[in-house]
Amino acid sequence: MQRIFPFSQFSMVACSPSQCSVGTLCALLGCQFAKKLLVALLALTLVIELAVPAMAAGYKIAIVTGTTSQDEEEYRAAETLKAQYPDIVLTDTYPDNFSAETETTIGKLLKFANDPEVKAIIMVQAVQGATAAFTQIRNDLKRDDLLLIAGVPAEDPASITGAADIVLGVDEINGGDQIVETAKEWGVDVLIHYSFARHMSYETIVARLNIMKAAAEDAGIELVQRDAPDPTGDAGMVGAQNFILEDVPKVMQEYAGKKVAFFCTNCGMQEALQAAVLLQPNAYYPLPCCPAAPAPSMASPPPWAWRSIRLTTATPMPTSGRKPKS
Repeated sequence: MQRIFPFSQFSMVACSPSQCSVGTLCALLGCQFAKKLLVALLALTLVIELAVPAMAAGYKIAIVTGTTSQDEEEYRAAETLKAQYPDIVLTDTYPDNFSAETETTIGKLLKFANDPEVKAIIMVQAVQGATAAFTQIRNDLKRDDLLLIAGVPAEDPASITGAADIVLGVDEINGGDQIVETAKEWGVDVLIHYSFARHMSYETIVARLNIMKAAAEDAGIELVQRDAPDPTGDAGMVGAQNFILEDVPKVMQEYAGKKVAFFCTNCGMQEALQAAVLLQPNAYYPLPCCPAAPAPSMASPPPWAWRSIRLTTATPMPTSGRKPKS
């Protein structure tokens, strides 16, 4: 029997109402929305439609995304917007190994900020270097007219919220409770937590894991931390995905006869984890790390999108309902 929790989302918005356009955005962003791609694109749309009329002619909006090897959806979406608004939208990417190449990221953001026509910078994922760059933009370049939007902050939330006008992300920390609650509902015995050293340096990820540990202990579920390759390492995303596909069967053999739930902290590894879980009896997938985006490589899709996942399995794909039937 396999089960996957198809769709869940929760949101967090932190704003600095220093500009009227920011205040307008804050008021309109009080609802729930998807992580990464959807969050940033919603913000971009609002910036274009609401903030832009107040700007002088010749304005530009810069969008910084990951590369296709790290997160293709956000990259392609930004390119689509650039094609739709060629005179407005500028795009660039942060390095694949962004945690070790913060100066490159900072340099790209400062380059945008040095263009007086750029009136907004949107980081779909505010990777390491965002806080330093935004601080320099405000303090050194004196660009108080520049709207700075940080999606999915990787740095200390207290720091990035002080540097950016708007910080957008999901409430990943309290997702720890939801993961364990779902696993308990399904009668899970073991909960596997896949991550790697770089992610375990993020305060939000560590806080979520601590909540999971406490909740799992209360629920009588054994939580096991398991090291996975960093997708920004030498093996890249393909190597990390292959590891998941090979390791899940090993885990199921190690815990033979038990119900095992799997969780991974990296978005790009979700599709591999979903595929591996669906091929294993007694394997469960309570929640993706990137809840809400209805794309196979980002998160578990809503019921109507199940058929978009390409898997080789005898298990029929569900077409309705929130959980696959056993």
